[in-house]
Amino acid sequence: MEDNAFFLSLADIAGWPPFESLTPFPSSMVEGVPSLQRGLVWDPGRVEMLCDSLLRGFPVGSFVACNRLDDQVQTTRGVPGGTGVTHHLLDGQQRAQAIGLGFRDPFAEGRCRIGRVLWLDLAPPKLGETRVYLFRATTRAHPWGYAANDRATTVGIARMRESLDACSAKRDANGVFERPEPEDCWPIEAGAPVPFAWLLADPDVSNTLRARLRGAVQRPWARRAQEALDKDGPVIAAIRAGLHRTAKRRILCEILPREAVDASDDPVSAVESLFQRMNTGGKPLDGDDLAWSLLKARWPGLEPVVAELARERRVPEARLVRLAARLPLTEAAISGPHPRSLSSTVSVAQIRRLSAESDKDGRPLADFFLHGGLEQAVHVVAGWMGSSGPHDLPPVLQAQIARGTPDAYVLALWLARRAARDGIADDPGWVQPVQALLSALRWFSRNPSKSVDAIAWRVSNRPPGPQALRGVLSNLETDDWPLMAIPEPKLVRTALAGPRGSDPNRWSFSVVLEGLSDIEMDALRRIQENREMMLYAQRDWLQRAFPRYDPSDEDTWRDHGRPWDFDHLLPWAAISHKKIQHKDFLKEWAGSIGNFRAWPLEDNRSDGHRAPDEKLSEPKDQLNSFVSEWEFSGIGRGLLATKETASGDPNGHLAAFIEACSSRVRRMHAAWWGDKGLAVGYLLDEKQDD
Repeated sequence: MEDNAFFLSLADIAGWPPFESLTPFPSSMVEGVPSLQRGLVWDPGRVEMLCDSLLRGFPVGSFVACNRLDDQVQTTRGVPGGTGVTHHLLDGQQRAQAIGLGFRDPFAEGRCRIGRVLWLDLAPPKLGETRVYLFRATTRAHPWGYAANDRATTVGIARMRESLDACSAKRDANGVFERPEPEDCWPIEAGAPVPFAWLLADPDVSNTLRARLRGAVQRPWARRAQEALDKDGPVIAAIRAGLHRTAKRRILCEILPREAVDASDDPVSAVESLFQRMNTGGKPLDGDDLAWSLLKARWPGLEPVVAELARERRVPEARLVRLAARLPLTEAAISGPHPRSLSSTVSVAQIRRLSAESDKDGRPLADFFLHGGLEQAVHVVAGWMGSSGPHDLPPVLQAQIARGTPDAYVLALWLARRAARDGIADDPGWVQPVQALLSALRWFSRNPSKSVDAIAWRVSNRPPGPQALRGVLSNLETDDWPLMAIPEPKLVRTALAGPRGSDPNRWSFSVVLEGLSDIEMDALRRIQENREMMLYAQRDWLQRAFPRYDPSDEDTWRDHGRPWDFDHLLPWAAISHKKIQHKDFLKEWAGSIGNFRAWPLEDNRSDGHRAPDEKLSEPKDQLNSFVSEWEFSGIGRGLLATKETASGDPNGHLAAFIEACSSRVRRMHAAWWGDKGLAVGYLLDEKQDD
C-alpha cells in the first residue's frame, strides 16, 4: 500500500456500506458513499456481466476515493449509515455495490432485505452465450429473474407465472399474486442456481456447500444444484477455478491527494468537480441527478430529510428537489405575491451559484430546503392527493403528473406553500379541486407551462382558500387560443354515442368526430387514447391489488415501471393479419381505452388469444376491469366480428363491439368528471370573477 493507493480484495470492498454488517471481513479502509454521489443506476445485466468478468480475471477498472470529507453524510441508499468510514468513494459506487451484493447471503440469520439476490448457475452455458459464468439476479420487481442472455432482458409473462406457481406465491382476495421477495423465488431461466455468497464462502465447492444445499432440499433449485454438483463436470471445475482466482484478486483504489483538496478554498467544490469529470469524461453535466448531487454536497443534512419524505413525494428525490427549487427562486424574484411565472426550469448553474452563496441571493434556497419549507409543501400536497379516499388519484397517476407534467406538480407545491402560510392547508375543500386541476393539466393542457403560469396568476389575485380554484380553468386562453380543452359530459355523450346509422363505413372514430371543431376533436381524441384516465376508473382495484407498489422507488421498478400490464379485452391477435371487413376502424376502436384494462403483469397471457369470455368469466373480473354486464356481451360479440365467415349478423356484432367500447370511454370520463369523481366542472364554473 502506498500513501495514495490501496490494493483491495473483493472481501475488503464487500465490507463497505451498505453491506458492512453482512460480511465478516475487516477492511483496511472503509469507503462511505458521500452525499454528492448519485443513487444506484446499474441494471441487473451489468451486475451479471461484471461478476462474470471478475471470475474470469478480466480487468474491471480501479476505484477513486478521497479522505473522508467531514461535512458529508455517508449514506446507504439515501439513509445515513456506515460506521468507521475512513474515505469517501468518488468513482466506482456501482461496481462496489455489485461486488457487495455477491457476498450477501439471502438466507443468513438476521439478514436485511436489500431487494436483490445474486445467483450463479451451475448448469452448462447455452450456445451463443458470451459469458463463461452464468450469473443471474433476482429483484423485488422481478423475483423470477431475467432472461438467459447477455442483456438480461425481462422474461415472458408465461415464465413469470410459472415461477410464481413454482415458488408457491399466494394470491390475495382479489386473485392477484402477492409479489414475493427475491429470496423466496429463484431465477426461472437458470438450470441449477446457487446463491453466489454460498460459493464465495466455499471456493473449493466442497462438502460445506453440499451440506447447505441439503439443508435447503425443500427448495427445487437446491435439488437441481445438488444434481449438478454430483456430476462434478467441467462447469463445476471452471467455477472452482474462477472462485480461487477471484479470492486472489486485488483492485486498485487511488486516493485523491490531500493537497488537491486542501489547495482549494472550497474542498467540496473541488471534489464535486472531480466527480463530474470522472463520470462524464470532462463534459459538463446537467439534469436532475446533478442538481441533486450539488445540493447534497453543499447541505448534507438535506439528504435524510428528502429520504424521510419517501412515499409522500411520489417522485424520485432528484426530480423532487429540482422541481421544488423553483419555488424559493420564484418568490425571491418577485416583489409582490403575484408570480408571473412558476415554470422556469432551474439550471444546474443557478443551483451551483446560489447554493455556494451565503448572502441574500442564496439565502432563500437554503432557507427553503433546510428550514422546513420543502417538507411542509410536500406534506401538504401528499395530504391533498391522498391514497385511499374514494376520489383519490392512484399513486401511479400522482407520479405520472410529477414526472410527465412537472409544471403541474410545481403548481401543487406552490398552492400548498401559500395555503400553509395562510393556515388553511388542512381545509378538506382543497382535495378534489387540486386533484381535478392536476389531472386536467396532465391530460388536456395544450401548453402546461403557460397554463400553470396563467392559473397561478389568477389564484394569486383571489382571496385565499380552495374557493380560489373555482372557475380557474374557464376561458383560459393565450393569443385567443385555448390553453385547455376539456370536453364536458354532454359533448362526450353526444359524440361517443356509438355507431350512427346502418352504414358500417360511417362507424370509424374519425367519421364520428365530423362536424366538431378542431378543439373539440383534439379533446375527444385525448380521451380515446388516455390510458391514465382508464387507470383512474380502475383506481379502487389498483389500490387493493397493489398496496405495496411505490412508483417513486425507481430502483425496484426500473425494469418494468409497474406491476400490471395493459390488456386488450378483445385480443389484438384476433384482428391483426386477417382479411376481415372494416379492419382499419375495428383496430381503431380496439386500440382505444374502451378495449383496454390494467391487469396484473404475470396474469396477462403471453399468447394474446384468450377470448373476452375467458378473461371476464367471473363477475369480480368484470367489476375489477371496469366492464358492465352488457359491455361484456358487446366485447364478446366483437370477437365474432373478426371471424372471416362470421355467422348471424356480422354488422350487428361489429356495432355491439363499438357500442361497448363507446360506453366504457363515456363511463371512464364520467368517473373522473362527475359526482363520483373529481367534480371537474367546479374548475370551469364561469361564475367566479377574477
